[in-house]
Amino acid sequence: MLAKDDKMILSVEMPDSIAKQLHVDGPQGSRHALERLALDGYRVGELSQGQVGELLGLSFQETEESLKAHHAPAGLGPSEHLRGLRNLERAMAR
Repeated sequence: MLAKDDKMILSVEMPDSIAKQLHVDGPQGSRHALERLALDGYRVGELSQGQVGELLGLSFQETEESLKAHHAPAGLGPSEHLRGLRNLERAMAR
């Protein structure tokens, strides 16, 4: 089991022609592949918006902008709903 700060290193081998077609070639290829993985995970409901931001190292605002730019509708997952409820409870308790 990985500790919270541990990171998995993932290496993928593919023909250059396909890497070029997917825009995962060149100096930013790894970043583009990670973005595509995050977007796909979000679109199918496997990743929350917060997890996308964590994976890509983006702030909440940057994550929202990125999802909007990639036509991935902002939807709240269970963790975002719970976080919002906790924040609301704290604000109402004051």
